Amino acid sequence: MEKFNPPDARTESFMRIGSIWNPVGWLERLYLAAHNHTFQKRLKRQVRFKDRYVLSIGNLSAGGTGKTPLVFKSAQVGGPDRTLAVLRGYGGEAPAGGLLVSDGVRLLCDADRAGDEALLLAGQPGLRVAVGRNRQAVIENYAIDRSLIILDDAFQNPLVHHDHDLVLIDATVGVDRVRVFPRGRFRDTFEALERADTVLLTRVNQTQSDILSDLYSEIEQFLPRKNIFESVHQFVGLEPHTRARRVAAFCGIGNPGAFFHALEREGYRLEARQKFPDHHRYKVEQLQKMIHRGPERIPWITTEKDWVRIKFSRSLQLIPELEKRLHVMRMQVRILHGREEEFFKRILGKYYRSESRRNQTGGQ
Repeated sequence: MEKFNPPDARTESFMRIGSIWNPVGWLERLYLAAHNHTFQKRLKRQVRFKDRYVLSIGNLSAGGTGKTPLVFKSAQVGGPDRTLAVLRGYGGEAPAGGLLVSDGVRLLCDADRAGDEALLLAGQPGLRVAVGRNRQAVIENYAIDRSLIILDDAFQNPLVHHDHDLVLIDATVGVDRVRVFPRGRFRDTFEALERADTVLLTRVNQTQSDILSDLYSEIEQFLPRKNIFESVHQFVGLEPHTRARRVAAFCGIGNPGAFFHALEREGYRLEARQKFPDHHRYKVEQLQKMIHRGPERIPWITTEKDWVRIKFSRSLQLIPELEKRLHVMRMQVRILHGREEEFFKRILGKYYRSESRRNQTGGQ
């Protein structure tokens, strides 16, 4: 068995969380020590794909920042015809060596095997999508003719060399609420941003100015301000469209509050709301119980991730009562302050394609 080394001086410098007499503080210190130990082990075995550009889009937290719309947009801007999106496949049953979800033309598996995020990305024509725990194996197996690789949620895993590390941070989460496991949802402290190239603050339209200012103060200890961008998740509409303003809503995502608040900001009155765990696998009995307990005759709204998890599940047949009343909230990411071109040029490098060029090639 490999010897577990105590934390080094650098690890100790950012593990000072809570009092040494606090058992929760000790658990956090133990988690960070183990996390750093694993990271360094993986770093020693790192593989570089010299003929490909690898963009990592990740978080400090365990989800909830809105990565999937940005992965979708990055592939669109970079050219889906030359891009492979690689996901861990949370909530799915993919083998470690990988599973091809879409070849760019056809959807090849269901939500139970691929997970919800992969199926969402598979809706983009031309984009090849694969899932698997071993990202090196996935790239070797499915990136044969793809030169742009987008790794979803790979900031904590250096087994594959990243040409650019983009980290998303939810701007509604104040610095004082950043807690690592087991007390909170964060896998890294802000010190991890030393290895990031770019930071994107998400949902800045939902936060307060003092929270945003504190986040900048913290982040700027590790990155210059020019490398920090801001974004919003913009409401596109409901599909199918409804004129109703009194609705009910349910979701199983990393940040359910952001979903409910987005609906309320658009003027919808939530008569009922139901949240499930992230990447939740729905059962018919759960949905029936939710419908029967909720208000009668009003629409139920859910997220795109939840929708694909329900629609493309091999083990779940959508109940007619819900199908008639179900609407999906469509969202898209927008980079603020006129910096969208600068942002995508920065993270994609030579793979950036202008909007006019994308239009000429039919989005490919």
